[in-house]
Amino acid sequence: MKQGDKEGNQCLKEIGSALNKERYLDLDSMVKAMDDDTMERLEEAIERVKFNKKRFCQWETCTKKEALNIKACHTHSTGYKTEGEFGGEYGYFKYLKPLTEEQEEWVSEFTECCYYYGQPCQGNQDCTAEEDCECILGKEYASLILTPLGDEYAHIQADNWKLGD
Repeated sequence: MKQGDKEGNQCLKEIGSALNKERYLDLDSMVKAMDDDTMERLEEAIERVKFNKKRFCQWETCTKKEALNIKACHTHSTGYKTEGEFGGEYGYFKYLKPLTEEQEEWVSEFTECCYYYGQPCQGNQDCTAEEDCECILGKEYASLILTPLGDEYAHIQADNWKLGD
């Protein structure tokens, strides 16, 4: 768990505890009683939770053979191979709920973001990013690249099937 997550969780626990006390019957009073550092941590924790709740997919690691045999459907994506400095595995995206057309585009356009976060980074979603996110930079600098497995691997799949792999 990241340090920010620990602090955010602690902050949320403190807020939950405070909400159970009678002196904080309304949220305004509770927030007024917080110091600036606590309010900032609370804001960050709320933003993280709101962002994470919007996840629509998650990366599922599998074998090369399984990845080659996976065809895209309404519950998951096609198979992928990870390449680059942090690559070397196969997998697919399991959809946590039926995707909208926009989300389908995001999976193919922001594949590396979806690998890490189950959705594009916020700036990519709302088009407010002034710079590329770490996920896109990782792709550009070959730290992590996700390559869809398709027809170019059909001969490997046929060979594996013949060999009984």
